[in-house]
Amino acid sequence: MCQPAIFLFIVLVSLSSIMGCGNSDSLKKFELSGQVTLDGAPVPVGEISFTPDFSEGNSGPGSIAKIVHGKYQTQSGKGLVGGPYLVQITAYDGVAVMESWDGSSLLKSQYEEKVIFPDKPDTRDFDIPASYKKVR
Repeated sequence: MCQPAIFLFIVLVSLSSIMGCGNSDSLKKFELSGQVTLDGAPVPVGEISFTPDFSEGNSGPGSIAKIVHGKYQTQSGKGLVGGPYLVQITAYDGVAVMESWDGSSLLKSQYEEKVIFPDKPDTRDFDIPASYKKVR
């Protein structure tokens, strides 16, 4: 007849383990900002994502930032821990079309680059080569 008490105990233990151990919010994260250009011209709109390179031993958190008028900045508290990351960039022309407020893609494929970031706030610019530019 003590089943409700056992169920409550299991729920409380589960919640405390989810909220306590391994919380990535306790890691020191550093803001990152910079410019993104395509063949030298600012990317009007896009997204830049930072994925920890697990194959190189980085088990830190990832982050995503919007690109607006060629500039990006990670949100405060949602930056990087430093170390090796895989950077992925999607770029759009900024002219809204029916299926996308961001417009049409400017790239043939998503641009990717491996980068090692320092353990401090940093500025890093990315110039996507013309070879990634979509031919219209």
